[in-house]
Amino acid sequence: MAAQSINQTHKLLSEHTRLAHKRLDSNPMFARLIHPSLNTEQYIDTLCCLYPWFVYFESYIEQTILNFQLDLSKSLPHRINKSTLIQNDLQTLSAIDRMQVERYKQSIPSKNLAFSLGALYVIEGSTLGGSVIAPKLEKTLDSSHALTFYQCYGVQKFDNFIATMKLIESHISSKTDKNDLLNGAVFTFDSLDKWAKTFSALPECCDV
Repeated sequence: MAAQSINQTHKLLSEHTRLAHKRLDSNPMFARLIHPSLNTEQYIDTLCCLYPWFVYFESYIEQTILNFQLDLSKSLPHRINKSTLIQNDLQTLSAIDRMQVERYKQSIPSKNLAFSLGALYVIEGSTLGGSVIAPKLEKTLDSSHALTFYQCYGVQKFDNFIATMKLIESHISSKTDKNDLLNGAVFTFDSLDKWAKTFSALPECCDV
């Protein structure tokens, strides 16, 4: 019964975020990752875009969940901060000096638990896409060793995602919770999409 409930919640989230997810995937900043003409400079540009966004949202999620006295390390024992992996990849690519975390600022409309779990769903769910993206990057780039972000969790990707869905399901009980969860997930997708478009237009970015 618990597994069925988790599947229903996942289906609801997946359906509700479908358009936002599609918009993000078609954003040129990320769509180019699976294109055979991708070069290392473009890859660095994408990592530089992702870094401040992940730092901000991971901090928001951790602080909000802590406020509700939940321990993410117990619920998600494999969880890793994606911003740390991006930093590692930029270090490997000798591009660490191009990280600009202070450039990202976002007003998050809600600090409640359900909304933050919607953001967690997007961030942990994003690692599943690495199963598709990482092999393509390995074929396209010379720097295949700078893929710790897209190879996040390795064979534990699905175990971590199932644990994430269990955590979400255990704290969503009311209709209001469900609405906040869905709104949090859509907001998170949209915020990254908008940031990537803004980032692409900033003069500090690589013009590739």
